[in-house]
Amino acid sequence: MAAVRFRQLMSQLQAPPTPVTQVAVADLTLIGDFSKQHLLPVESAGHQEHHCISAQTVASLIRGQFGSAVEDFLIVDCRYPYEYQGGHIKGAVNLYTEHQVQQVLHQASAQVSVSTSRLCGRSASDSLPEDEESPSRKLIIFHCEFSSERGPHLCQYLRRLDRCVNVYPSLHYPELYLLLGGYKHFHASYPDLCDPCGYVSMRQREYREQLNSFLRRRQTRQRRRRPIRRHHRTKR
Repeated sequence: MAAVRFRQLMSQLQAPPTPVTQVAVADLTLIGDFSKQHLLPVESAGHQEHHCISAQTVASLIRGQFGSAVEDFLIVDCRYPYEYQGGHIKGAVNLYTEHQVQQVLHQASAQVSVSTSRLCGRSASDSLPEDEESPSRKLIIFHCEFSSERGPHLCQYLRRLDRCVNVYPSLHYPELYLLLGGYKHFHASYPDLCDPCGYVSMRQREYREQLNSFLRRRQTRQRRRRPIRRHHRTKR
């Protein structure tokens, strides 16, 4: 399901990459491919490399209050499965490791390649699908319990992977956000938008054994991890 949702959010990159000035790179109001400003109102927080949005903004997004300006969006919950199952934002998908993110992107790219090959016989007079002409935005929002570590890390990891497979500054997912305050704050503010309507803390006592297991696996992955090679060195 996550791969399907990422495929739906993937930009087809029809336009060729354009030169980017240092002024554009330094402009934090621009999205990752520097083509336009962020659609959602960005909050000032301690994550300079991320664009944080409030729980109120996410609630408005879920309720459809941005109208046709948003074509599609996805919320990525980076908490561990027992936290996610205890309560999560409606419609969120649970991805909590780098391997899962990488696997989902690989599957989404493969599905797009198959779809593209089926269009090879289309004549120039044939009309394009509506989503290829739509000016609406496709957004991805990351979060964890507090959006202080796991959410920011996987958000940044997705951007690094995206940079690796595209010619700079093009991106498949140019507009990424981080939910300020994480699930804890969102659940406290909008319990009606959580499914189920619950909140399980990462360090909740009855899940201590599961937490230790996830932490051990994480440490093992970190020891084995190899650095990602980038086509261009950039903080964004």
